[in-house]
Amino acid sequence: NISYRYQTPGTIVFTWDPPAPTERNGVIVKYDVQFKKDVSLNNDYIYTGNSTLPKIVFNGLDENMRYIFKVRAITKKGPGPYSQDLVLTTQQDLVRAPINLRGMATSESSIEIWWEPVPSHSKLIGYKVFYSMAPTPDMEQWQQLMVA
Repeated sequence: NISYRYQTPGTIVFTWDPPAPTERNGVIVKYDVQFKKDVSLNNDYIYTGNSTLPKIVFNGLDENMRYIFKVRAITKKGPGPYSQDLVLTTQQDLVRAPINLRGMATSESSIEIWWEPVPSHSKLIGYKVFYSMAPTPDMEQWQQLMVA
C-alpha cells in the first residue's frame, strides 16, 4: 500500500506500508526505492537508493510530468519483490512562490523577512511561511506561519 501527497507542486512525499509479517523473509533492514520520469526512450532513474523508514521525499520535480515510483523491502537475507509501479503526474503550479526573498536578524531570537509577489491570475489571500532551525527536505518537520 503506497500513498503520496504533494508538499508543493514540485515536492512529493511517498509513504508505504511494510509487507505483512507473513510475507517477509526476516526483519526489514531497509527499503530499496526507485523513482524516474516516465519518458519513452529514457530508463534512467532519477533516484535509486535506500531508506530506513517507510517514507521518502523528492523535491525539484518538473511540473506536469509523469513519474514512476516503486519500492521493495530488504532483509538480511536479501531483497523482496518490487511493488507495482505507481504512476503519477505532478501538478501544474498555479501560484508561484514569491521572488527575491530576503531576511535580516532583528535580535538574537527573531528575523524579519520580506519578498516580492509574483503576478498571478488569481487573487492571493495570503502566504504560508515555512521555517526550520535545521535543513531538512521534509516540510512536515518545518514550522508554519500564515501571513494575510
